[in-house]
Amino acid sequence: VRRVVLRHIKGKPLLKYPDDIAGASVMPLVYVVSLGRYDGSLGFNKIVVNGTLPAIVKWFIEWTKVRQMEGRPIGALVWALGDAFTFFLSRNFVKPLA
Repeated sequence: VRRVVLRHIKGKPLLKYPDDIAGASVMPLVYVVSLGRYDGSLGFNKIVVNGTLPAIVKWFIEWTKVRQMEGRPIGALVWALGDAFTFFLSRNFVKPLA
């Protein structure tokens, strides 16, 4: 919200969603679902991975998101890089179904 207000004050046009955020007309579909302590399902656009790896990824996502919300640099770094990498992969290699 703060960025929107600052853009408006500076007279800049508002960003279009999702084009100006993701660099594409469709946002990537990303999800991780826990199916138990050591089992899960991870989806990225057309790809689905089940098993232990998604459970580990889910733990990592939760851990880093909490760090980001606490204002810790590691959380901010992981999520800035992760978002950029997700958008890059979605635009260039694993495109969404639409």
